[in-house]
Amino acid sequence: MALIQCPECGREISDKAAACPGCGAPTPATAGGLPRVEPSPSHITYDAQTDTFVGTMTTVVKLAMRAIQHLDWKLDSANENLGLVTFQTGISFGSWSGISGSLNIEEIEDGHFKVSGTGKQNLRGGQLIALNIAGEAQGKAHKAIEVMKQLISVIPDNEARYASEERAKHERHLQARDLCYELKQKPIDLRSYMLLAEQAGGYIEARGLFTENYVYIKNGKLTKLGKLEQLRPWFIENILPVIENGV
Repeated sequence: MALIQCPECGREISDKAAACPGCGAPTPATAGGLPRVEPSPSHITYDAQTDTFVGTMTTVVKLAMRAIQHLDWKLDSANENLGLVTFQTGISFGSWSGISGSLNIEEIEDGHFKVSGTGKQNLRGGQLIALNIAGEAQGKAHKAIEVMKQLISVIPDNEARYASEERAKHERHLQARDLCYELKQKPIDLRSYMLLAEQAGGYIEARGLFTENYVYIKNGKLTKLGKLEQLRPWFIENILPVIENGV
């Protein structure tokens, strides 16, 4: 017997094993001598109209595993060949030993997978009866499926938020460069100075009781600038190079 690497999860397994005990993937020996390669897509989405997950069996099973772990439940097994993920919850209303549940994944058409779930209250440790109050056991399986949908929605939301932040950052930089050009031609208003200061990594602040004298603060270091009409030469010398040349 020799140890080989599972083509799916990388775990070391016996070359005599029919499938990986960790992820359920068949070994190369049982897959015609070659590692199994899942088709595209590599990402997974949820189709609300058909109530199906769109991807591959591998991605749907892994998503189900993530959902169980997200709920802090115990993952018992995951088998891609059977399309089956089993789990145990903690203590429930009906049983102090929790609920045994399973998620069944069925490919109903090419790349579209239907996920259903079942659950039952456990009878262990001398407990004589386990009450399935308000369908609690089945509800745990349904909850896991809902978490699968939520985990999918997080990915595009984060990507969209990042793209939006990058666009806003780029727009602020373009606006600051326009203000740099304007400042070279004529004085600008206080709001524009504040934007330039922020773009350079600092901020300006008014000091004084009767007359406003401005200071520039960056990384805890304070630079006295004077009145509003005195800001222009200092900004041209010190702030414009930072924004225009990144120095």
